[in-house]
Amino acid sequence: MFSPKSRSERGAVLVEAAIAIPLLLFLIFGGIELGSAWEARSAATSGVRTGLLRSASLGNRPEADLRTLQSIVGEIGTENVDGISWIVIFNADTTDIDDRISQCAATAGAAGGRGLDLLCSAYDTADLQAIASGVLTQADFDTGGNGDDTSYTCDATKMDQRFCSGSRLVAGAINIGVAIEYNHEWTTGILPSDGLTYTEFAISSTLTGDQAAPPVVSASVAEMVLAGGANKITPPGSTAEGTQESNTESMVWAEKGPLTLGNDLVVNLASSGTYAGNFDENAVIPAGTEVCSYYVQIDRVTGGRTTGSMEFPNAQILGVIYKGGDLVATDDLLGSEGTTYEGARGAEGSDDFEVSLSDNSISWDVYVAANNYTDDFRVLTTC
Repeated sequence: MFSPKSRSERGAVLVEAAIAIPLLLFLIFGGIELGSAWEARSAATSGVRTGLLRSASLGNRPEADLRTLQSIVGEIGTENVDGISWIVIFNADTTDIDDRISQCAATAGAAGGRGLDLLCSAYDTADLQAIASGVLTQADFDTGGNGDDTSYTCDATKMDQRFCSGSRLVAGAINIGVAIEYNHEWTTGILPSDGLTYTEFAISSTLTGDQAAPPVVSASVAEMVLAGGANKITPPGSTAEGTQESNTESMVWAEKGPLTLGNDLVVNLASSGTYAGNFDENAVIPAGTEVCSYYVQIDRVTGGRTTGSMEFPNAQILGVIYKGGDLVATDDLLGSEGTTYEGARGAEGSDDFEVSLSDNSISWDVYVAANNYTDDFRVLTTC
């Protein structure tokens, strides 16, 4: 027979529940908070590495800081910009990296002077909010237009006046660094303190002299250097097979740009090397990057191979899209206004592409079966 529990037994159960339930809630919500904090730190680490790659690859180009900041903000997310206390881009040729970062961080933003002369540029939350909202443009940064091999004076009216890109590579190769302080706030209030603060940095070497990239000016069709039969045209009304037919020429035209990416853009290729048309690197151009798009179409009268090349002396190749489905997926974003993109497009395994990021060129050797297909691809560059 079962006997009813005594009052003391019922009281013990209530006491145990009073102890266990808060502990269980602490474990559940604490686990959620720690998972969110780990995700935030991973985003900060990834943002620094992405920004460093952008800064090092752009060298002394005038858009270096803008692109670096856009890359970091895009990686962390524009909705999380308020959590970034500062971002520092610095000369890492020092025996005490932590001390340099600390000194530079203290100067972040307009009130702090945005950096130290010849040592760093330092940006604060307000600067990054302006980056996220698109308020800041290349006009707010040094032009990099009047330097030589031995000296450079940064424009004292610009945001990067303390350590502008044009001044970084005039005394030989330096190590460039990017650092960030990111504050992650707790959302449930179950853990002590207001949250966690992460400081992350990364360092890479950068080149000088002939290996440093020249300053960038506004992108346009005129800046393309075409060879091997590639022919500049105005954007056509249609890309359908038979509209730009030629056995000897590849048709090239400028599409959209400058265009600031609202989301990460996946491209098929973004590295130097020789690749077949069925290769897919699945590389990413980060959200916030300003791009210009160029389209290449090969539409033969008879089946056969067509070659050509293009070079961008004053811009950097960011990626190439040549798979048919990916071209279709990016037509609305990147395609020319007034051009209808149609037909059996893209590249295949029998097509070859060679990309060189050192001189920002791409060449192609593609096979096209006439009367049914065209071979097409997009080249994304800085502007």
